[in-house]
Amino acid sequence: MLKNFRLILATWILPALLLFYGCGQFIHINKSHDKVISIYEIYETSTEIINSSISPPSKPDKTYLQHKANAELYAQFPEVMFTFMKVISAEWVLSIISMVSALLSLFFGLLAQRFCVRCRDMVGHSEDGDVSLFNWFRNLLGWTSAGHLLFLIVALLTIIGFDMLWFSYQVKKNETWEMVYIVGETLAGLVGVVLLLNLVKVADCLRLFAIQARVLCAISLSEQDEPQLWQWLRTLGAENDVRLPDNIVVGINNNYYCTTETLQIKGGPRLTGVTLHLPLREIATVNKRRLADDVLAALRDIKIISPYDEQDLLTPWASLELNRLHRDERLKHHPLADALLNPALTLCGLFLMPFSRAINENVQGQIWTLSSLTIKNDAVHAAGLFSSLRYLATRLAQQLPQSDISA
Repeated sequence: MLKNFRLILATWILPALLLFYGCGQFIHINKSHDKVISIYEIYETSTEIINSSISPPSKPDKTYLQHKANAELYAQFPEVMFTFMKVISAEWVLSIISMVSALLSLFFGLLAQRFCVRCRDMVGHSEDGDVSLFNWFRNLLGWTSAGHLLFLIVALLTIIGFDMLWFSYQVKKNETWEMVYIVGETLAGLVGVVLLLNLVKVADCLRLFAIQARVLCAISLSEQDEPQLWQWLRTLGAENDVRLPDNIVVGINNNYYCTTETLQIKGGPRLTGVTLHLPLREIATVNKRRLADDVLAALRDIKIISPYDEQDLLTPWASLELNRLHRDERLKHHPLADALLNPALTLCGLFLMPFSRAINENVQGQIWTLSSLTIKNDAVHAAGLFSSLRYLATRLAQQLPQSDISA
């Protein structure tokens, strides 16, 4: 992590430089702001006192005369003076925002790196624990990466806004520097617009660490492909007053379940409605009576399965879905997008690295199980309800990713 110069530049050096620059801006403008505020308060107070007097005293004292002089002077202020005072106040606010934003950007960047280190130290103790870590740190890294980029852009925007205001009053008043003023303000404005347009990259940081779609490694069984299974299921549903599912899939998940969630079959159709999932490992060994009990239990407990809570997140396709932007070739053609997302992309790879061994072992175990199923006699499973279990196992093995998962 410390050897990645781009990550160190984005999370340590750049926020620190912006923080230093913002502090310099604040120190520079704070004295002027204090003077402006004191002048404004003096003349505002004097004006209110004079206006509140119904009639001037016959023998005004020294304080009254001072307030009267201040009010008269305040009334003679040119309009440009009031504008200048507003600009000073705006610059003071922008300098504070730039300092706070740079500090928060530095904080979130360091916090995200700390999360990666902490995750690396904690992963590998148990599969259930790894699944929880995967979920927990995935969400934390998404928000910290987005916060780092958001506050970094805000700090840059406020610094540019401060310099544009300062530049306008320091250079514009000199007629010989009019062209410099025009060019400088135009360039600064363009940079500001580009940064504003790239605020959408903050959402990309969140999407990078989110599973956008539930991609399921499974085989969809239509009634044309498996007429015996559908006829048996239709009879079972009629006898037990249970609704017939809209879709049936066979997958490598170890559980029978029924869900109304929209499922995307890997390399296949997108399933809507009620979907019944049958585990390949179970149907390869159970008899028809046991299969009926498990299927009825699933059909009576139709639920919306959360892709975060009940999906085995150590399965490789979930991690590959998480890592999709890490390998996005489009970023190579957009240098600015690549530069803005590079810290989050790097953290994504560092986050996945400790899970790679568990993911690879998971894949190898699944492939070995499916390979062993392909050599079994098809007549063994579920009293011949499926036309060819060997064919289904072979297709599922082809859906599994290779074990050399990039992190």
